[in-house]
Amino acid sequence: GHIGVDITERKRAEEALQQRTHDLGERVKELNCLYGIASTFAKPNLSLEEILRITVDTIPPSWQYPDIACSRIIVESREYRSSNFRDTKWKQTAEVAIDSQIIGSIEVCYLEERPESGEGPFLVEERHLINGISSLLGRIVQSKRAEDQIKTSLKEKAVLLGELYHRTKNNMQVIVSMLRLQSEVLKDREALEIFREMENRINSMALVHEKLYRTKSLSHIDLRDYFKDLLGLLAQSYAEISRGVAFDTRLESVSTTVDHAIPCGLIVNELISNCFKHAFPQGQSGEIRIGLRSGDDGEIEITVADNGIGMPEGLDFRETDTFGLQSLVGLVEHQLRGEIGLSTTDKGTEFQIRFKDNG
Repeated sequence: GHIGVDITERKRAEEALQQRTHDLGERVKELNCLYGIASTFAKPNLSLEEILRITVDTIPPSWQYPDIACSRIIVESREYRSSNFRDTKWKQTAEVAIDSQIIGSIEVCYLEERPESGEGPFLVEERHLINGISSLLGRIVQSKRAEDQIKTSLKEKAVLLGELYHRTKNNMQVIVSMLRLQSEVLKDREALEIFREMENRINSMALVHEKLYRTKSLSHIDLRDYFKDLLGLLAQSYAEISRGVAFDTRLESVSTTVDHAIPCGLIVNELISNCFKHAFPQGQSGEIRIGLRSGDDGEIEITVADNGIGMPEGLDFRETDTFGLQSLVGLVEHQLRGEIGLSTTDKGTEFQIRFKDNG
C-alpha cells in the first residue's frame, strides 16, 4: 500500500513541478515581452510609429500558442498589425488609455480554434499580460506626445531666436547707415574719427548676431571665424592705413557663448583700431599679430601685438582718458571677469587678455 501512496505522491510532486516550470516559463515570456517593449521605447530617436511597429511583432511570441497567435494595435486611428495578422473570433482585447481617455486598443487573435480554458482559448495570465501591455503603451504614447511637444516648442523658439538675431543685425546696420550719412556732412576730423569708431563698434556687435543667425547652435559662436571677419571689416574701415599693415593671425578654433563673444569682439575692435591709429604714424608699414587659444582649464587667451612705435614712456593704459582704452578695461574685468596685461618693448606693444569660459 505504501508503494502506491509513494508513487501517487511522486506523481503529484512531478506534476506540481511541471506546473511550476510551465508557469515560470510563462512568466519569463511575459517579462520578456514587457521588457522588449520598454527597451524599444528606450532606444533614442525612434518615433512612436516605429515603436508600435516593432511592438506589434513582439506580442504574439508571448502567448500560449505563439505559432498561431497574431496581434493588432490601434492608436489614434493608426493601425499596426503583426505580419501574420488576421481578424478571427478567438480574440482578446485591451483598451489603451491616457488619463482615463481611451486612445486605442490592442488585440491578440488565434488563427484557429483552441481548447477552451480560463478565458476562452486564452489563459488568465494572458489577460494580465495584455492589460500590462496596454498600460505600458498608454505611458509610452503619453511620454512621446510630451516629447514631441517639447521638440516642436524648441524648434519654434529656435526660429524666433534666429529671427531676433537677424532683426538685431539689420537694426544695427540701419544705425550704422544713419551714422555714415551724418558723418558725410562733418568737416571736423576728430568728430569724423568718433563716428568711425562708433560704426566699427556697432558693426562688431552686428557681426556676432549675423554669425549666430547663420550657425546651427544659436547660442555658441566660433571666435576664430568671427575674428577673421572682424579683421576684414576693420581693414576696410582703416583702408588708408591698413594697406601697409600685414595681419599675422594665430587663431585656434574656440567656441564661446553670445555673452562672451560680444565683449571679445569689442575688445579686439578697440585693440586693432588702436594699432591702426597710433602704432604706424605717417603711413609707416608694419604688422599686427592676433592670437587666440584655449587652455586646458577652460581659460581663453587673446593677444593683440604690433611692431609699431610703442606706447609713450610711462603711460598707464588704465589711466588714459581715451574712451576706447577705458571701455577695454571695463569689458575685460567686469563683463568677462578676466585679466588684461600690457607689455611694451622696443619692438612694439602686446596686450594679453585672459578669461574663464564657463559656457
